Parts: sequence; C-alpha cells; structure tokens
Amino acid sequence: MKFIIPGDDEELKFDLTPLVDVIFLLLIFFMVTTTFVYQPTIKINLPSSKQPVSVNRNYISITVDKNGNIFLFEKKLKSVKELVAFLRREYEDNNDRIVLIRGDKDTRYENVITLLDTVKNTGFKRVLIATKNR
Repeated sequence: MKFIIPGDDEELKFDLTPLVDVIFLLLIFFMVTTTFVYQPTIKINLPSSKQPVSVNRNYISITVDKNGNIFLFEKKLKSVKELVAFLRREYEDNNDRIVLIRGDKDTRYENVITLLDTVKNTGFKRVLIATKNR
C-alpha cells in the first residue's frame, strides 16, 4: 500500500465530478417521479359533506359558479353545446373516466342538475359531485 504524503510543492485535491453526477441523478429521479396535482383556480364555495371521496388525477373537471357560468377545467364555456361536444369526444377515447362536477353552494340547483343530465346523456357512468370536508 502506497501512501502519498503531500510535501510543500504538492496540494491535496478533492474531485467534485462524482458528487455533481450523483446530484444530477437525484435531481432527474425526483423530477421524473414527481406527480402534479391539478388544483383548480376558479374560486367557488363548495358545500360540505361528512363522507369525502378521493379521485385519481385522470378526471374531467366541470365547474359551475354561483352565477351559472360553466367552466371545463379552467376554460369558460359559452354554451352547454361546447361541453357536450367535448364530452362526446372524451367518451369515445375513454368511457371509463370520472367526471367531477364542482358546483358552488350558492348556485341554483337547476344548474347542477343540468350538468348532471348533460354528462349522463353523453354516456359517462362515473359522475361525482365535489364537496369539502366538514
């Protein structure tokens, strides 16, 4: 075994290349394995419930605010016909997706029922209504 004892003319060097490689590998690992949760930015006042249900991240989000405006994810729709066209296309692609209706607690009951009927008429069987925990 050979030990090198630094003299006056030799300097100890610490190689950072392997450390940087490991850091980059960890960074790539966490970037690839991280899942992002869709958080809607449309502010509504959801009704409360004692029995919350969790939903996977592959769902269709339909929101109706207290004024009766309908939003598909974050996009405001001009009419229910736009929603029907989108839902029919999605049903052809994947008819097992969950449709999540987020209705403001102060909206007219008729608005939520209209959305429920629209979703059911396009063929989707799995429809949930979003609530907040009590």
